[in-house]
Order: sequence, then C-alpha cells, then structure tokens
Amino acid sequence: MTGNEDVREIVDRKLRDIWLQSREIIEGRLAILGEAVQMLERGELTAAKRAEAMTAAHKLTGSLGMFGHRKASSIAGEIEARLEQDASVKDSDIPGLVKSLERALAGAFEE
Repeated sequence: MTGNEDVREIVDRKLRDIWLQSREIIEGRLAILGEAVQMLERGELTAAKRAEAMTAAHKLTGSLGMFGHRKASSIAGEIEARLEQDASVKDSDIPGLVKSLERALAGAFEE
C-alpha cells in the first residue's frame, strides 16, 4: 500500500465516522419532512411548517451531497423546490418524493 492509499483510507474512515455521527441530525430532518407530508395530506400544511420543511430539505441537499449520496441529495433538492412553490398541484408530488428520499437512504447508516 502506498502512502496515498493510507491517507485515502484514513480520510474515508473519518468521513464514515462523521456520517455516522450525523445520523440523528439527518433523521431529524427526515422527520420534519414526514410531518409536513402528514399535514399536507390532511390539508393542514401551515406556512411555518412549509418553511421548516424547506429548510430541512435544503440542509439535506447539501449534507447528503457532501457525503456522496448524490441521488438522495437530488431528491431532497426536488422536495425543496416543490415546497418553495405556492401550494398547488405540485404538492401532490411531495409525499412520493419523501418516500423516494427515505428509500435512497435506506441502509445508509449501517456499518
């Protein structure tokens, strides 16, 4: 093994550790999106909850991308974009997108 491979292995291990430490934060943001979906499905999504969900989706987009979860990051970005739009027929896509995001992250925290 070369010195570069040793460094890469160390960096990969450190990133994996940071990713695992971020689990609660990521799951909290997913929970916010889940709550927004429930409210949306009941026709009770408030402006405040919409804004909170947009922030959660935005942060997920960045953090997931940083850790190399490109597909999940892209889905989170799409959720954010849909939430930024005025309440409309576009809202009907949000529950499916949140489910897709959850599927994309399934097993992401397994060691």
